[in-house]
Amino acid sequence: MSENTNASQSESEETRQPATQAGTGIPKARFDEVNERMKAAELKLADHEASAEAGRKAELEKKGEYEKLTSETQAKLDTAQAQAEKWKAYQASRRTALTAKLSEEDKVAFGELPLEQLEQLTERLENKTSATVVSKSASSTPAGATLTRAAISAMTPVERRERAEEIHDYYNRLTQES
Repeated sequence: MSENTNASQSESEETRQPATQAGTGIPKARFDEVNERMKAAELKLADHEASAEAGRKAELEKKGEYEKLTSETQAKLDTAQAQAEKWKAYQASRRTALTAKLSEEDKVAFGELPLEQLEQLTERLENKTSATVVSKSASSTPAGATLTRAAISAMTPVERRERAEEIHDYYNRLTQES
């Protein structure tokens, strides 16, 4: 029986011999399995690298769009800067024109005011001088007789509110005459 066992062992070794790689001791089936898995992994890696490259290209294309947006934004910025320069030049010329209407004392006192306040100040000063002329002539004549379009436009908003009824009557008479 031991001969039988030895014979079956030698037979199994012989059958195993063709199944192993020559000199490595690895069974052929296992080698094929590992080899297929390695080839599949290499294919996956190649696919992953290709998709990563495609993603990188897509991102570069997006960056190309980003560069386009950046250039558009830069153009808008340049336009805004040009408009800002024009506005600054306008403000300087307007300030010069307004301060020219002021006396030297007023220039020193009010020359550094913001442009809006300087405009309001010069308008008030101009209206006060013209309003005093209008109010002097208005006091000497009856209500409504001294009103003209020029006199109304020369009035300050406060004077217009005070004399609103007279102004309204004046315009009503004008429309009735026409």
